[in-house]
Amino acid sequence: MLMDKVKRKRGRPPKKQKAIYQYSVRFNDAENARFDDRFLKSGIRYRSWFIKKQVLEGKAKIIHIDPVDTDFYIRLTNFYAQFAAIGRNYTQVVEDIRRKFGDRRAAIMLTPLAKATIELVKLSQAHKSMTEDFRTTVVDYHWNGNK
Repeated sequence: MLMDKVKRKRGRPPKKQKAIYQYSVRFNDAENARFDDRFLKSGIRYRSWFIKKQVLEGKAKIIHIDPVDTDFYIRLTNFYAQFAAIGRNYTQVVEDIRRKFGDRRAAIMLTPLAKATIELVKLSQAHKSMTEDFRTTVVDYHWNGNK
């Protein structure tokens, strides 16, 4: 005896708005080179997505990421993390010295540390100005659609 089987839908679920229209474009060598260049610069994953964006929106944002700028930004970020770590360690060292040696002796021992701290503050201010210069010259330049 055959049992009634429930039919199940198999495969990919159907799309809500199926794309049924298709167009074809042909390029010569020079046009293809321009197209490939713009496509690679856009960072879009598929050529069809790039073409849709160009046709329907009129423009695709192309952002050039310079490896030198990226490396500089990473180093600035690491430098900032080191400053934060130094600040935490500085506080712990000062408290430990005061606790173990008393205020009078701690003041004598912390004098060289205070001079080094002044140097560190100057370096921190230079770091902040470099970061701000980087942000205004490089990041804003790229995000405004240049290059």
